[in-house]
Amino acid sequence: MEILKEEERYVEELVRRIVSEVLKKAGYSANSKEEECKASGEDRSKNILVVFTGGTGSLDAVAEELRKLSSKYKLYAVFSEAAKKVLPEEKFKKIAQLEEVCCNGLYEAIDRSKVVVLPTLTQNTAAKIACGIRDTVATEAVAVAIMAGKKILACEDSMPFTVKCQGYLKVIDDIVRKLKEFGIVFCNARKMSEEVESLIYGDDAMDKSLGKKEYEDENKAAEITIESKLITVETIQKLYSEGIKKINLPAKCLITPAARDMIKDYKITLNWMV
Repeated sequence: MEILKEEERYVEELVRRIVSEVLKKAGYSANSKEEECKASGEDRSKNILVVFTGGTGSLDAVAEELRKLSSKYKLYAVFSEAAKKVLPEEKFKKIAQLEEVCCNGLYEAIDRSKVVVLPTLTQNTAAKIACGIRDTVATEAVAVAIMAGKKILACEDSMPFTVKCQGYLKVIDDIVRKLKEFGIVFCNARKMSEEVESLIYGDDAMDKSLGKKEYEDENKAAEITIESKLITVETIQKLYSEGIKKINLPAKCLITPAARDMIKDYKITLNWMV
């Protein structure tokens, strides 16, 4: 046990040194910036770094959720080259009052932010992050955020979870599982602002902010009863996208192995009816 603890301390120190060195190379002094933030009264819990990649899933929902966040938080933003080609960059900037960060200011923006959000995460970028590849502004931002222990939220709407080939779906599931091991939290785009609140203030923040009736309605809407005799990955993906957290099933319903894994990952509760 002592050897394991020593290894953990070594890894922790190594990560601290790596992050410190990265910040130094960017011409950034952690101590001086800390003092600057204190002097200016900046509340870092009010800052969010939004990292855009080339995903195009649920863009209207992404825009609306960013608008909600901009009413409460300061939003910094970086766009990968792919994102600049396919996303309505100027629309997002206007709707969410985004302050774009250049490469030289990336590390400072990460340090100043409480949460890093990836609203348009693609399979390509996710795979690179899972393998530790840092060849774009997006993968570099996420890698540094992981090493710095930042809270990271990714929207899954641009990830292809509904492919028919089970072997290829397993590849995608493995990528997502690895990112979850890094501490990255996944959600549907329309739940983004709610999940950010949860990450910043804790899991009970939304419960406290909702009135009793609203909270009961929210829980009721998250439950569904279905009569289907077979549950597949496609079924679970559809229900999850609708915000379902509890499924009431008939006693003799069959669930595919892949669907069971997805139910576990999404933390969906099953209730077997007699």
